Amino acid sequence: MEDAGLPIFRISDTLQALGAALRSGEHAVGDSACPPALVECRGETEESEKRRECCAVQEDKFSTKKEHKLQECCSCSSDLLLTTENGAPLQDNGLVLQESCCSTQDRVPRVRDSWEKVWYKESSPRNLRSRDFFAPLPALKKLFRSQEVPGLVRHDVMAIQGPAVLPVSSCVLSEIGLLVQIDRPLVFQRVLEQVPSYLQPGQPFVGSGHNLVLNCAPLYGPPRVDSLQLTHIRAVLITDHLAYIFRRCGFSVSLSPILDEGSDVGAFLELLGVNWPHQTNGTGEEDLWETLKNSPYVMKPCQKEAEQHLRLDLRRFIEEKALTGFDPNIGACLVQDHMVKQLAELQKAVSLCGANSCEIIHVVCCEEEYLQQQVDLLWQLAGTRTTVQKHLVCGPVKAAGLSAHQYFEVRFSQMKEASVSKYGFQVQGESWEEIIRVMTYAAVKFELLTTAHRSPVTLDVRKESSLSTKSMRSGAFVMYNCARLATLFQNYFDSIQQGLYPEMPEPSQISTSSLRDEGEWQLLFNYVVPFPELQDQVIKSLDVSTSIRINLGTELMSRFLVALSMDFSSYYNRVHVLGEPLPHLFAQMFARLQLLKAVREIFHTVLQTLHIPSLPQV
Repeated sequence: MEDAGLPIFRISDTLQALGAALRSGEHAVGDSACPPALVECRGETEESEKRRECCAVQEDKFSTKKEHKLQECCSCSSDLLLTTENGAPLQDNGLVLQESCCSTQDRVPRVRDSWEKVWYKESSPRNLRSRDFFAPLPALKKLFRSQEVPGLVRHDVMAIQGPAVLPVSSCVLSEIGLLVQIDRPLVFQRVLEQVPSYLQPGQPFVGSGHNLVLNCAPLYGPPRVDSLQLTHIRAVLITDHLAYIFRRCGFSVSLSPILDEGSDVGAFLELLGVNWPHQTNGTGEEDLWETLKNSPYVMKPCQKEAEQHLRLDLRRFIEEKALTGFDPNIGACLVQDHMVKQLAELQKAVSLCGANSCEIIHVVCCEEEYLQQQVDLLWQLAGTRTTVQKHLVCGPVKAAGLSAHQYFEVRFSQMKEASVSKYGFQVQGESWEEIIRVMTYAAVKFELLTTAHRSPVTLDVRKESSLSTKSMRSGAFVMYNCARLATLFQNYFDSIQQGLYPEMPEPSQISTSSLRDEGEWQLLFNYVVPFPELQDQVIKSLDVSTSIRINLGTELMSRFLVALSMDFSSYYNRVHVLGEPLPHLFAQMFARLQLLKAVREIFHTVLQTLHIPSLPQV
């Protein structure tokens, strides 16, 4: 049986423990009266931001950083002036490498513990051969008065422990820094014995008691599917994805607007695997009109306007309420029917929360951000419940002037042609039509969601480029590898029926000592272990953002799955999982199947957050 009582390993806890091991040394600068400091950059110019990104050494999840670049970044920070909270300078103090190249005028000092910031989790196959965590030597020297790393540090690193801390097997001081390797056999055994625990968010109940309304602003505009643009569809897919993630984390989520029953927009969303709520009830706009007309911020109509037009002074409202973050050009607002309709839909969604307060996230296209800020202010004028409002802005999507429906048809035609080319004339009938439809909207979702929501997306509709399995935005490649896993396990079960292989033992009875391939550790260390914390990262900034604009990690899950597909494909092409049916080979086969079972479940879990069903074949 799986031991559900053991806590899961966490990368963040391990980094904190490694940082504490450095801080515990007697010769650490941070043990003096002056605490370590972190320079935080705010209001950067475009040039300074580029310089910072150029010298950043915090490793991207899916890219390789070279050691000589780490050393260059450490050396370029030698004249970095750090200050404490009261403004006193600190010399030879704690160092945060990714902040080292910001210009002086861009620096706003803030005190924070920086010891764990020196450590980096490795992810590239080349670096994982020699280390799992790395602290560059130039950064380490700045932490100690003697400019040398005390021998005690290695002892303290080897001794780190905690219920969620990865166990260390070795710590080596080399010419490039401290190299730490994890006790891989122990981690393999413990993780693969409790795979279901690693499929859940790291904080599964963080949203318990929190009510949330996800308001997809683009759905208020186009009454017909022909009017839907790809930018609108991107906002809808982001909203649908976030709703699933928030619910997994314990939030009570309502979607707005509720589409009319039989809407052709709703029917098109179903083609994309989005089941948006439908309803036929009225919205109660009359009461909202009356509330706005009685507002103290009503302005007299202009001479050119009819008396029935309603104009509100939103600038005066912003100033009197001391609201921040809104566009400075917002002034007088002519209230229009579509604005009041949106307010009525919001009122309905908030009422479904069943609480006196909730939070609203407006998912809006960048072209309509100004209008949505006006709706935000009108809601504050007319709202009867306490609500916090945030705006998640989606960048534009460019695809040669195609509408959303036209783009889907192009992708469907390309996917069908690719299927016929591979499988021939057997590609016909309802089952194949459904497979091609799922493959099509999987490709569309990955193309639109693997870019950060605030960044623009340019789509290439040419067949030879858009359907390449090497493309970072190709859902076809993800679905193909998910189907390979399904085929692998189906072949195993078929072989059991034929008497070739025995049934898999319980996870606790499987010996993982034979998992020595670097590709196996890469799958576990880069994907299975970090997966709970990845889910937390998607919505992490919800509580910390003080601006009305919010940035969530809407691209993290799809990027993660694309990277997992690449590494799994590399491993699967190289390693023969189902070997000869010989008893002395079964132990290794069971261990590999258990690892790939965890990988398969991660595939399914991420695809569920995107509302994409897994397919038995592609």
